[in-house]
Parts: sequence; structure tokens; C-alpha cells
Amino acid sequence: MGRLPGTSSRARRRMKPAPTRPAPAAGVRLLPLRRACLAASLAGPHERARHAQVIEPVRSRCLCVRVHAPTHPQIEARLRAVAAAEGWTLPAQLAARIAQASDRNLRRALLALEACKAQHFPFQEGQAVAAADWELYIQEIAAEIRAEQSPKRLYTVRGKVYELLVNCIPPEIIMRRLALELMQKLDDELRQSVAEQAAFFEHRLQEGSKAIFHIEAFVARFMADYKNFLLAAMA
Repeated sequence: MGRLPGTSSRARRRMKPAPTRPAPAAGVRLLPLRRACLAASLAGPHERARHAQVIEPVRSRCLCVRVHAPTHPQIEARLRAVAAAEGWTLPAQLAARIAQASDRNLRRALLALEACKAQHFPFQEGQAVAAADWELYIQEIAAEIRAEQSPKRLYTVRGKVYELLVNCIPPEIIMRRLALELMQKLDDELRQSVAEQAAFFEHRLQEGSKAIFHIEAFVARFMADYKNFLLAAMA
């Protein structure tokens, strides 16, 4: 074979055909190497929101797998299995309440079961489901927001929200729980306004990159609206 004019040995090596891949067996579909599984996300609103935060070039090169959240009977069955493995006697009513309070989150249900054991053991059917530490912390934040509306209190709340973010609490969860806690002791008119503002700032949170800014903006807007409402009621 003669040498091609104007080509070097390095160029000839580049011109060699690429090795062919073996053909897949019948009934087997091979995905490209770069189309790996992106995530096995639960079918919930917060998981869908985190999935939407992934940029489109990454999603177009990945195979997204969605796994539905477990149902309440499935969570109850898993709680009974864990209790049996640990040698505990778990009442059926308590298991049902834990499953309802878990919001179809198995990890949250298991943590609630552990908290209930630390609170009172042996278990009782009328035993209250213990809330998570971060939920109690958000309740404390909401109480402080309703108690005082000032720049100093806003600065204090900002530090506590940042502490939740540092401890890996998703910002969507913080926004939702905080809005629900704030709306508990409000009238219908103000409650509707808080829900609208929470939805607005949560949408901006999905579009932005700094979650603390959007949560702080939501708190500041609530403080302003709530203070105006109190002043109007006192007038």
C-alpha cells in the first residue's frame, strides 16, 4: 500500500477505523455510555422541583428514572417489619398515625418511629407522634416572626433559616412548612395573601441559585403585610 501524499504517520494513525462494538443480544437494548441514570426521584412536589433545577443539557444526556413514593399501607408494613426486627410491639393505630404524618416519606416515618421510642417505650396506642427537630425549629421561627416585625428580627430569622439550609433541609421544604406555620393563626383574607406570596417566592427560588435570598424576601414580605394588618385592625 503506497503512502498517501501530504499525510504524516500521525495522521495515518488517526485515519484508522474505530473498533466496532459487539452487537447486543436479542431483546437487549444497550443505552449509550453517557446516557446513565440521573436519579431515582420520588414522585412528590419537592422532588419534581429539584428535578426541574437540573439544567436541560444535563437532562437531555441522562435517563431520568422516577420512583413513586410508598403508600401509607406500605409504610405501615415497613414500620411493623422494623419493629418486629428490633423486638418491639408496635400498635396498629400508632403505625397508622406515623404513616399519615410522614407525608409518604419512608425515611421520615422511620425517624418518627425512633423518636416515639425515645419519647415513650413500650409504645401506647394513644401516643402522640413526635415531630422532627427541624419541624420544631420552623415552628419556633414562625412564632418569632408573628411576635415581632422589625429589621432586627428579620436578621435573626435569616440566621436560623441559614442554619436549616446548612443542615441539608431542602429550601422548598423550609418555604412550605414556614408558610403553613404562619397561616395557622391568620384570618382567611391574610391567609390567602400568604399562600400567594409563598407560591411566588417559591417559583423565584426554583429559578434562582441562592435559596436564602428568596426565603428571606418571603419573610420580609410577610412581616410587612402582617404589620400593616395589625395596624389597620388597631385603628
